[in-house]
Amino acid sequence: MSNSVILKNMSKTTSSDNNQKKHKETKTHNSHEKSNMARHDAFVKKVLENPIAACEFLDEFLPAEFRNILDLNTLKIEKESYVEDSLKTKLSDIIYSAKTKPNAGAASENAFVYCIIEHVRHEVAHIKSVTGG
Repeated sequence: MSNSVILKNMSKTTSSDNNQKKHKETKTHNSHEKSNMARHDAFVKKVLENPIAACEFLDEFLPAEFRNILDLNTLKIEKESYVEDSLKTKLSDIIYSAKTKPNAGAASENAFVYCIIEHVRHEVAHIKSVTGG
């Protein structure tokens, strides 16, 4: 076998080995990234399950029209989730219940606040608030 044939075969092997190595590194990186997202998800949910942190979060981000009718001191975390399994690596949700403030003699009622949290790896300039109509 000539030297050029040996070099070509070695080149193919090295190229194939490099591709396998890159694939393995990418797979490891993606696995590490998913692991970080899972830890981030658990951290965010744990923080938002704390009643004080939840009140501060909702006080900061709920639109005034909702904030003004809810008694955030009655806030409770509900244990349900509506995010599909296929989206759980990108989204988390948490549901709170709270009493409404009595209004003009009307009794207070139960209200629910549904928060869906998108996992992002970069800074976001704004937060969208979506309200039902």
